[in-house]
Amino acid sequence: VKLRPERSFAKETVTLEDKTEVQVQAEAAPVLATPFQAVRLVHAFHVGSCRKAPREDVTVSLKLNVDLRSASVRGVCKLPHGVGADVRVLAFCADELVAPVLAAGADFAGLANLIEKIRKGWTDFDRALATPELMPEITRTCARVLGPRKLMPNLKSGTVVTNVVEAVAEAKSGAQLEYRAVGDGDLIAVVGHTEMANSQVLENMKFLVNTLIRSKPKGAPPAPDAQGARPGKLIKNREVAPDEYVMAGILQVGNGPGVALEPKAMLPS
Repeated sequence: VKLRPERSFAKETVTLEDKTEVQVQAEAAPVLATPFQAVRLVHAFHVGSCRKAPREDVTVSLKLNVDLRSASVRGVCKLPHGVGADVRVLAFCADELVAPVLAAGADFAGLANLIEKIRKGWTDFDRALATPELMPEITRTCARVLGPRKLMPNLKSGTVVTNVVEAVAEAKSGAQLEYRAVGDGDLIAVVGHTEMANSQVLENMKFLVNTLIRSKPKGAPPAPDAQGARPGKLIKNREVAPDEYVMAGILQVGNGPGVALEPKAMLPS
């Protein structure tokens, strides 16, 4: 028997002749799983089910029925179960708050010293928090550096806060999730990891979907490809119903195979 040489699956072009009839049929009519089934499947797929394997994130990718040219989908929510993400937090605060903010878990705290470093191009952190009274100075001095990198504190992302000590503790807990839809309504979020119970990952995923539906932009038109119009042309007075908002979803562990989700089954009961 002549064996084929090993092939890399990264960016490989597969022609129709290479596919079996079963593969073609499967791609034409994908099997959709409920969230409960999907969580069990991705854990089963995970080769690291043994204790020696490293922990990996469980990620959900959602396709939202919204035209981001006319609306914004962005916010923050507190998941029922922390995902243990290692988030580097910077807190802009007055000098008298530096000690308690660092004690709460912040990686960097202060004002003048941090502004000076950021103005020189330093951005070695994942999230920046600030109180409202400091925002004029931060905007004036740091917006050009932090804005393009989406690190600028703002109300929509929940990073402009009144209690910076409490906000730091929540950010470092791993339960605070900042989400943002981009492109054609694509949203990707980490909702768990392989050391969490299936029920915890499931609760986090359902909580995120419920949050997105509850905060759906009012009056926002659907995505062009979902409203029967050619790209660039909107249908006026057409608002997306809650059960039409999440068009598709995929659950995945690390770089493993993704499991396609049944959109209707993701809706809150």
